[in-house]
Formats: sequence, structure tokens, C-alpha cells
Amino acid sequence: MCLVTPKLTSEQLSDGKVTLEDGREFFQSLPAVISDAKRASEANPNDLKSAYHGDKSSNPKGHKENLALAEEIAAVFRKHKKTDEQGSHFILAWRLYPNDDHPRWHQEEHACGCGAGGFVS
Repeated sequence: MCLVTPKLTSEQLSDGKVTLEDGREFFQSLPAVISDAKRASEANPNDLKSAYHGDKSSNPKGHKENLALAEEIAAVFRKHKKTDEQGSHFILAWRLYPNDDHPRWHQEEHACGCGAGGFVS
């Protein structure tokens, strides 16, 4: 079975927020995401040796959907964060974590092929 980890709650992610004495806020580094999206997109569900054989929760289109999401995020980012002749002033990075508050992630057998991370500058 393939898993997307870590499973986090919104509260856990918010716990990474730190307020300095002068009132400035920042977030601690986000944990890395272990994703099987690309692997699931290339898997043969008819192969008895495949980790995805017979798995009803796997999304073989998850990787393609993640790429489409990344394109939309990039478009919104570019709309709001302009560039100049020397390039982008910022880089936006994101990660998709399994929501540990959702029962989907507590099924005995679960592989999704949908977790991801990405960046755009």
C-alpha cells in the first residue's frame, strides 16, 4: 500500500505560526510531503504485483490534477505578485497534506495518488 504523509490537521499547521516580540509573524518550516501521485499515475492497476492492484481509493488522475492545480495557483500568483526585468521578487511554495480530521485517511487500506507540493516564481 502507498501512503501520502504526514497527515496533519489545520490546527497542527496553525501551531507553526510564531509571533515575535515586535509583532511580526512567521511560520516554522512546513514538513515535507511524501506523495505517491506520480507513481500512481504510472501504475498498471491490472498488474498483480502493483501496489495499486485492486485499490479502490487510488486516483490515477491525481498527478494530472495536481499539475492543473499548480497552473491555476501560478496564474493567481503572477496576477498578484509582479515581476520586473530581473525576474520575480517572490517564490511561492505549497504542499498538500492529507487532512487528519477527515475519516477518509483512517481507512484500513488507503492509497490516493493525490498528495503534492510545488512552487512558482
